[in-house]
Amino acid sequence: MSLLIIGGDSRLSKRIRENYVVKYSTTRSIGAKNKLFLDLSETNSFEIPKDVNKCLIIGGPVSYTQANKNSNSVRDIHQFQIPLLVKKLLEKNIYTIYVSSNMVLGKDCKDRSEEATPHPNIEYGKLKFICEKKIYEKSVEVGNIDKLAIFRMTKNISPETSPFLDWIKNYKNNQPIIAFTDLFFSPLFYEKSADALMRLVDFEYQGIFHFSGVKDINYFELCCEVNKVLLKQGKKQLNIIDSTSKEQGVTLEDIGSTTFLDMRRTTSMLKIKPVGLGEVCDYIVSLLD
Repeated sequence: MSLLIIGGDSRLSKRIRENYVVKYSTTRSIGAKNKLFLDLSETNSFEIPKDVNKCLIIGGPVSYTQANKNSNSVRDIHQFQIPLLVKKLLEKNIYTIYVSSNMVLGKDCKDRSEEATPHPNIEYGKLKFICEKKIYEKSVEVGNIDKLAIFRMTKNISPETSPFLDWIKNYKNNQPIIAFTDLFFSPLFYEKSADALMRLVDFEYQGIFHFSGVKDINYFELCCEVNKVLLKQGKKQLNIIDSTSKEQGVTLEDIGSTTFLDMRRTTSMLKIKPVGLGEVCDYIVSLLD
């Protein structure tokens, strides 16, 4: 296998490179060693290495802020640049996976399955859905639908991600942790997501696939679950202060309490299950050591 990762600077890409053989990955940094330069605002001139036979596209806005503040450039990347790149990949018969988000479904979408009709309600989700539609159109145009997959994920916890970096620092410094009761997610962590994504790479299935935490939970509830694990292990517990976004003067982009993704098709085909809360709590505890 000769794998190319578009978006090699991302947190997910980092975990993939740490645990799997990746021959090529791209970067936005000029002159970086062992990486190919690619600015997603102009993909036409990018030369795909001749021996590549599989590609992961992990690019675009990585935060809600980028989607909102740089809307014109980010929309161009998703509506035109990434689809053009996908067209070039599929013309070369390269198996291509576009990594998307649960936010394409929207908070009010009752059907959370791979076959659901998306109704994104925030700009981030709208951009991801635009890209999904456009790359599918390119696959039809090229006549190579069988070589295209879309991999949607829920939110990943990591020591680089807000607010979890603050949680770790505050825990180690014996400071309180403010945890929202009105912010919900179905937590994953990148190491687990990397394994699931690479399983799809191995199988080369086409279509839409989901990877999700097993259920929705708010941030305060998650902290309480982590404390149960810490207590069992005889370790110091988190000093939690429950609060709401309004009380902290924070405006949440998405206030829905439903974020999980149904994985029935994915589980059937890839033999992977939603990530349990116990695994997530164990991962968080490992970050606190």
